[in-house]
Parts: sequence; structure tokens; C-alpha cells
Amino acid sequence: MSVPTTPGLTERVLDLRGRMLEFIDGEVCPLERTVDAGGPEGRAAMDGLRAEAKRRGLWALGHPADLGGQ
Repeated sequence: MSVPTTPGLTERVLDLRGRMLEFIDGEVCPLERTVDAGGPEGRAAMDGLRAEAKRRGLWALGHPADLGGQ
């Protein structure tokens, strides 16, 4: 995936931005209707997205590690 460059962003931020875009486009968007519909399937889809975000190091980025952040 090609991520536009923005002057002043660190390599870490550029990497994170690319990984986040890939996750949103590849995982979140395809399940949006399922999650929005709710019910057991929606909850299961959300649980899967949460687990995948954690696995990829994209969960709770603004929170300290002791509160579950990455």
C-alpha cells in the first residue's frame, strides 16, 4: 500500500500510519455492516477486530501500557 508522505513525520509514525490504513481497509471496512447490524455476529466480528488490532500492535495507541495500550 502506498502511503502519502508528510514532511516532519518520523519513520515510526509513518510505519504506524501505513499499518493502520492497511488494517482499516483490509479488516475493518469489510466487516462494517456486520458490526453495525449488532447481535451475536456483530459482537463476534468486533471481538475478532479487537484481537487482530492487539495482535498487530494497533490497540489503544494513546493509552499507557499499564492500561492496556501498546
